[in-house]
Amino acid sequence: MGLFAAFQVYGPALHGPFLFDDSYLPMNVPMWAHGTFLNSMRGVRPLLMASYWVNENLAGTDTTRTQLAASMQVLCEHPEQWTLLRDRPELAMKAVEETMRHSPSMCSTLRSVTDDVTIGAYTFPAGTFILVNTYAANRDSSIYEDPTRFDITRDEPPPILTFGGGAHYCLGANLARTELAEALKILSVRLRNPRRSGPAAWKPMLGMSGPTELHIEFDV
Repeated sequence: MGLFAAFQVYGPALHGPFLFDDSYLPMNVPMWAHGTFLNSMRGVRPLLMASYWVNENLAGTDTTRTQLAASMQVLCEHPEQWTLLRDRPELAMKAVEETMRHSPSMCSTLRSVTDDVTIGAYTFPAGTFILVNTYAANRDSSIYEDPTRFDITRDEPPPILTFGGGAHYCLGANLARTELAEALKILSVRLRNPRRSGPAAWKPMLGMSGPTELHIEFDV
C-alpha cells in the first residue's frame, strides 16, 4: 500500500476526514507523516514507514534525477530548442512538459482492473494487473499533433500521462515540475552549446527508465 493510499484508508478513522485536492503539494507530507499520525499507527506503522521510505527515496529523488538526465539529452540533441530556452527562460515549464512527453524517464504505470473491461478483441477480467504504456500514449498521433517532433513552444498541448491520472495521480508532480524547471533554467545559462560526447544507452522502458549515463561537453 502506498503512502497516499494509507492516508485515505486509515486517516479518517484516526484523525477525521483528510481531504486531498489538486493544490496539495508533497512538501506538506513529511512533517505531518513524521508526527502524530505515524505514532498512532501501531499495527501498520512498519508498513507505512517502509512505504514512506520508498516514496521519499525512489519516487521523490530517482524519478526527478533520471528525468533531468533524459531532458538534458533531448535538449542536447535539439540545440535550437536549447537556445530558445536560454533566451526565453519563461519557457522552462513548457520545456519540462515537452521533455516529459517526448523523452520521459517513467514510461509505464501499473494499474488494477476494477471491473471486466473489453478493449478491442481482448477482455481484461476484474482484478487483473495491467502495465499501461504511457510512453506510447504520450506520442499518440490522435492526441498530439506531429507527436515525434520535439518543440518546447507547443501551445497548450493535451496533458501528459507521465504522472498518471485520477486518484493515483503523482503526489509529487508539482514539486518535480518546479525542480526540473529551475534546473533547466540554470543549466541553460551556465552551459554554452552543450552536446553529448558519448553514447547514452537507456535502461529498459519498463517502469523507470532514462539514460544509464550521460556524458556532456560544452563551450567555455
